[in-house]
Amino acid sequence: MQAERETLAQRIVASYDVCMQWLEQLGARQYWEWKVALVLVGCMLFFSLPSWDLYWEPNGLVTNNWDALEAQFRHPLTPLHADPDAHYGQIGFRLLLPVISYVTGVGVPFWLVVQPLAGVLFLVLLLKLLTKATEDAATAMVMVAGMAFIYTGKAFYVDVVGYFDGMAMLLILLAMWSKGLLLPMTMSLMAFFVDERAIMAVPTVVLWQQYVGGVALMPFGKKWKLSSAGVGIGISVIIYLIMRYLIGREFGLGAEVGSTPLLGLETLRTNYATMPLLLLTGIEFYWVAVGAVVVYALRKGGAGWCMLVFAYLGAAVFASLLSLDVTRSIAYLFPAVVLGMVMVVKEEGLQIGRGFAAGLLVLAILFPPIFSVGNMHLWMGPALPKIAKWIWSYTMGGGI
Repeated sequence: MQAERETLAQRIVASYDVCMQWLEQLGARQYWEWKVALVLVGCMLFFSLPSWDLYWEPNGLVTNNWDALEAQFRHPLTPLHADPDAHYGQIGFRLLLPVISYVTGVGVPFWLVVQPLAGVLFLVLLLKLLTKATEDAATAMVMVAGMAFIYTGKAFYVDVVGYFDGMAMLLILLAMWSKGLLLPMTMSLMAFFVDERAIMAVPTVVLWQQYVGGVALMPFGKKWKLSSAGVGIGISVIIYLIMRYLIGREFGLGAEVGSTPLLGLETLRTNYATMPLLLLTGIEFYWVAVGAVVVYALRKGGAGWCMLVFAYLGAAVFASLLSLDVTRSIAYLFPAVVLGMVMVVKEEGLQIGRGFAAGLLVLAILFPPIFSVGNMHLWMGPALPKIAKWIWSYTMGGGI
C-alpha cells in the first residue's frame, strides 16, 4: 500500500512538472497573455455559464434594475426615488457609467457587452502584472487561472442584472498597475464611482504599491515613507468622500443605510447563520493568500503593520457582512489575494510560491461556484446542464 502511495505521489509530481514545463514554453510565445486569457474565459463559462436566458425572458430583478439604470443614464444627477428595499435603490452615487452614457448616448446593453470584453483585458493585464512581479510567466498563469475561477474573474460574465462589479475591479487593477501620483488617484476615484465598495480594496492596493514598488514595509518608529502611488490613492478616498457629500447635498442623491434589508445590522443578523459559507463564496480558499499578507506584514514590518493589516481585514469582513451581497463585497479583496501570492514567491522562492498558487488553483476548481445573497445561495451551474435546459424549454414550450 505504501509503495502504491509513493507511486501515485511520484506520478502527481511528474505530471505537475510536465504542466509547468508546458506553461513555461507557452510563456515564451508571442501574445501568450491574450491566448491564455481567452482559454480561461472559455473554462470559466464552461464551469459557470451565466443565466443568459434572462436576456430574452427577464424577471423582475433584471427588468426593474435595467429600468432604473436607464433612468439614471438619462438623468445621472436626478434622484431615482427607487424602492430602498431593492438593489436599484442603492445606486445613486454610482455615477461614472451613467455620466459616460449621458454624454455618449449609450444604454445598458452597451455596458453589458463591454463588461465581458473588459474581463479579457482584466486577465491580460493581471497576467502581465504578475509576470513582472514574479519574473516568471508560468507562475503568473497559475495565479491568474485561480483568480478566473472565483467571483473576481466571473464578475465580468455572470452579471446580467447590471451590477458592473467587473468594471470597478478593472479600474482597481489599473490603480495597481499605475505609477506616480495622478494616475493611481484617478483610477481609484473612478472605481469608487462605479461601486463604492471598491474602497475596500484601497489599503491592499497601497500595500501592493509599497511592496512591489520596492518601498520597504519598515517597522513603525523607524524612518519609512509612503510611495507616491499610495499617496495618490489615499487622496482619492478623501476626494471621493468630499464629492459624494457635495453631490448628495446639491442634488439630493443618497442611499438609505441600515434601514433596509440590504444593508445594516439587521442584515448582519441574517448573514450570521451562514457566515462561513458567505465568506468563502467571495474569494473561496484564497483566504489563505490573504493570511499570507498578515504573516509577511508581521515579518517585514513588525507588529504595527501586522495589526494594521489585520484591523483592515476585520473591518472589510464586517462591512461585507453588513451587506446582503456578501459575495460581491468580499470579492473586492482580490488585491490582497494577488499580493499574498506574490509575497510567497518573493519571500519563500519561486518553486514554493508556484506550488502554493497551484494548490489554491486546484481548490478553486473543485469548490462549487456559489453566489450568495443573504441566506439565499445560488449555484452558478456549468454550461452543459443549462444549455440542455434551454433546449428542452424551447422544444417543449415553444420558447426559452
